Amino acid sequence: MNGLAKTSAVDTLQLRGVDTQRFVQKIGVVSSDIMKSIVTVIAIVIEYE
Repeated sequence: MNGLAKTSAVDTLQLRGVDTQRFVQKIGVVSSDIMKSIVTVIAIVIEYE
Protein backbone atom coordinates (compact mmCIF):
# COMPACT_ATOMS: atom_id res chain seq x y z
CA MET A 1 0.00 0.00 0.00
CA ASN A 2 2.71 2.52 0.90
CA GLY A 3 5.42 1.61 -1.60
CA LEU A 4 7.94 0.34 0.96
CA ALA A 5 9.69 -3.01 0.51
CA LYS A 6 8.83 -4.34 3.98
CA THR A 7 6.30 -3.81 6.76
CA SER A 8 7.06 -0.54 8.56
CA ALA A 9 5.77 1.38 11.56
CA VAL A 10 5.98 4.83 13.10
CA ASP A 11 7.34 5.01 16.64
CA THR A 12 6.02 8.36 17.87
CA LEU A 13 7.93 8.04 21.13
CA GLN A 14 11.24 8.26 19.21
CA LEU A 15 10.96 11.93 18.20
CA ARG A 16 13.94 14.07 17.29
CA GLY A 17 14.74 17.05 15.17
CA VAL A 18 15.70 16.33 11.57
CA ASP A 19 17.14 18.75 9.06
CA THR A 20 14.80 18.80 6.04
CA GLN A 21 17.86 18.77 3.75
CA ARG A 22 18.34 15.13 4.75
CA PHE A 23 15.14 14.24 2.88
CA VAL A 24 16.66 13.33 -0.46
CA GLN A 25 13.94 11.16 -1.98
CA LYS A 26 10.46 9.99 -1.11
CA ILE A 27 10.35 6.27 -0.35
CA GLY A 28 6.73 5.71 0.69
CA VAL A 29 3.33 7.23 1.34
CA VAL A 30 0.58 6.96 3.93
CA SER A 31 -3.09 7.80 3.65
CA SER A 32 -4.36 11.09 5.04
CA ASP A 33 -6.21 9.18 7.80
CA ILE A 34 -2.99 7.51 8.95
CA MET A 35 -1.10 10.82 8.79
CA LYS A 36 -3.80 12.50 10.90
CA SER A 37 -3.42 9.72 13.48
CA ILE A 38 0.36 10.16 13.52
CA VAL A 39 0.05 13.94 13.96
CA THR A 40 -2.48 13.47 16.78
CA VAL A 41 -0.23 11.09 18.69
CA ILE A 42 2.84 13.32 18.23
CA ALA A 43 0.83 16.26 19.61
CA ILE A 44 -0.03 14.14 22.66
CA VAL A 45 3.61 13.05 23.14
CA ILE A 46 4.94 16.62 23.03
CA GLU A 47 1.97 17.87 25.07
CA TYR A 48 0.91 20.32 22.35
CA GLU A 49 -2.38 22.05 23.11
